[in-house]
Amino acid sequence: MGNRAWLYLQAGDGDVARTIEFAESNNHFPLLWRVLLADGGAGDAIADQRVFGDAGTPNLVSDARAALARISRLAAFVTAYPLPGDDPALARQFDAVVRHLGESIDALGDAHGAPRLSANLDELSWFDDGDPNDYIDEERDACTRLWWRVANCMDFRDVRGVRDVLEIDTPADWRDWAWGFGFGGVSHHYFQRQNPPRRVTFAEMFDAGELHGNWLDHDTFSFRGRNGLWGVRRETDDAWDVIVPPEWTNLWASGARDDRLLWAARDGKVGLLLADGDGEGDGARIVREPAFDAVWDFSGDVACVRVGERFGLVRTDGAWALEPSLDDFGEFTGGVASASLNGRWGFVDARGAWAIPPRFDDAHEFVNGAVAAVAEGEQWGLIGRDGQWHARPEWTALEWSSACGAFVARRDGRVGLVDAKGRVIVEPHYAEVAPLTDGERAEMLDALGAIRHIVRRDDGRCAIVDGQGRVLTPFDFVNMGALTWLPDDEPVPGELFTRYAIGVLPGEPGQLAICDLETGGTVAQGRYDDVAGLFWGADHGWLACVQDEGGNDVRAAVLRADGTVLHPARYTRIGDDALFDDDRDDNARHVTLMPWFVRSVEIARRWSMDEPVAALRDDGVPVWLYADGHATTTPR
Repeated sequence: MGNRAWLYLQAGDGDVARTIEFAESNNHFPLLWRVLLADGGAGDAIADQRVFGDAGTPNLVSDARAALARISRLAAFVTAYPLPGDDPALARQFDAVVRHLGESIDALGDAHGAPRLSANLDELSWFDDGDPNDYIDEERDACTRLWWRVANCMDFRDVRGVRDVLEIDTPADWRDWAWGFGFGGVSHHYFQRQNPPRRVTFAEMFDAGELHGNWLDHDTFSFRGRNGLWGVRRETDDAWDVIVPPEWTNLWASGARDDRLLWAARDGKVGLLLADGDGEGDGARIVREPAFDAVWDFSGDVACVRVGERFGLVRTDGAWALEPSLDDFGEFTGGVASASLNGRWGFVDARGAWAIPPRFDDAHEFVNGAVAAVAEGEQWGLIGRDGQWHARPEWTALEWSSACGAFVARRDGRVGLVDAKGRVIVEPHYAEVAPLTDGERAEMLDALGAIRHIVRRDDGRCAIVDGQGRVLTPFDFVNMGALTWLPDDEPVPGELFTRYAIGVLPGEPGQLAICDLETGGTVAQGRYDDVAGLFWGADHGWLACVQDEGGNDVRAAVLRADGTVLHPARYTRIGDDALFDDDRDDNARHVTLMPWFVRSVEIARRWSMDEPVAALRDDGVPVWLYADGHATTTPR
C-alpha cells in the first residue's frame, strides 16, 4: 500500500466545512501538487484517512483560485510551446486538470468561505525524522521555490527550462510518468485511464452542462443531464452510450446481485429499473413503477421497502415477497431479519414468512446466524434460531461485541460478558470490559485458546481476565494492552505470545510494566515510553525505550527475559549501519534515518541470525551490540 497522500478541495471550517477529494498519491509528492500548493502554508489537518498512524502533521494549504490561475498559465504555456515528439495527450491532460479544478471550485462555491486546496502529507512525513511542523514548512518552501523557477522560465519563454523543472518529457512509459507527475491520481474518471491516455479532450468527453455520477457496473455510470435529471451511460472508446435517458430525479445501485438493477426515483417515489442495452435507452426496463416511499439495499433476492408507514419485502423481479404490513424492520443476517407487528418483535425470512413469531418487546439481529438478543419487558436474553432461550432474560442490556467475541452484558450498573451459548464468561462485577487486542492478534490468541479481556473497576484500576473470567493480574494498573513482539508476532512461540502483556502504572511520570499472566507477577517496570518483546530464535527479552531528549530518536535498553539489563539505556540510532561508514556526516545522515519502528525490527532480525546490530552510544561512539550482552566498536 505504501505511504499515501491526499489532496482535497475544501471550503469552510469545523463542522460546516465542505470537503471534496481531488487527488491521491502513493509514496511521493507529485509535481502537479507542488504547482497547486505553491505560496501556501500550514492548515488544519484533515485526519479522515489517518487510520494507520498520525504524526500530527498539519495539512499544506493554498488558495484554490490562485492555484487554478497557476495551473491555467502552465497549461497555456505547454500548449502554446510544444516540443517535437510531444504526445498530444500532454496538452489534453493539462487542459483537463484546469477544467476539472475550475468546475470543482465553481461547484463548491463561496457560501462556506473561499475554496482552498489542502494536502494531507502525514504519511509522507514518516520518511522524515524531524518535527511535523518543520516538515510542512520545508515542503511549503519547496513548492513555492519550484513555482518561482517555473514562472521565471515561462517569463523568458524557456520551454526546456519549464520541462526540466517539472520533469516533463515525452516518456517511453506514459502511464508511469503520468502517475508520477500527478495526472493519474486525480479523482475524476477522465484521469483513471492512463495506459494509453485518452484520445479526446475533457470537454469532448464531459459536457460542461452535465455531471458525471457514480460507478454502477463495469464501464457504466450514472450522470446528470443538462435538464437536471439523472440517467445511465456506458463508456466505449472514450465516448458515451446512453443506456437510460436522463429522466429520473435520482438513480442509485440497489445492492442486488445483478448490478444493472437500480433504484430509480421520480415524483417523490422510488421504483426498480433494469439498466441494460447498447445505447439510446433501448434496453432500459422499468421493473417496478415508482411507488415506494423509502428503500434499502437488497439482501440476496429481497429488499425492504416502505410504503406509507408500513414495511414490506420486494423481490428483484418487482413482485412482493411480503406486502407492506409491518410496523418496523431490521436487516437480514443469516437469512432472517428482525421485524415488528402490533408492537411485538419477531424474525422473518426472505420469503416473508415468520421464522420466529412476533412475541418479544424488542430484538437485535442474529449474530453469526446463530443467536440473537431479545427483550421481554425491560430484561434481555438470548435465543437461538429455533426461538428457544440460550440465556433467560435477566440482563438490562445485551450488546454483541465482535472485538470481545461475546455479548457485553449489563446488570445493576455493572458489565460482564456472555458467550453465544448463553454462558457467563466474565461475571458482571466491573465498570468496563474490553478486549486485550483486536484484529489478527485477537484471532491468534483465540486460536491458541488464550482469550484475554481487560476489566476496569469503578476506581479506574485495571486487570486482565481470561476466557473463563479468572483474574490474571492484580488491579495495580490504570491501563493495559497487548505486548508487541519483534521482529513480528508470527515466529513467536504460543506460550510467549499468550503469557505477557503491558500494564501502565499510576503516577507521574507514568511507568510501564511487563506483566506475566501465568504467575500474575511483574517481570520488569520503568519509566519507558514503549516496551516490546524481542524474540531471536533460541531466546527472548524485552526492548524498553524512552524518547531521546532531542525528540528525534529513542534511547533504548535491552532487558533479559527475567527483566535484568542486557544492554543499558544509553544507545540511540539502533539499527543504523551507516554509523560505521567512513565518510558519514552525522547531520546529513540524520535526515535520512529510517523511523524507529522500522529499525527496531533489526535487533531481533540480526540477533536471530547471530549477527550484531549497530547503535550509537551516548558518548557518540558507534558500537556493535550482541545478543550475549557484549558491545564492541569493531565486529568480533
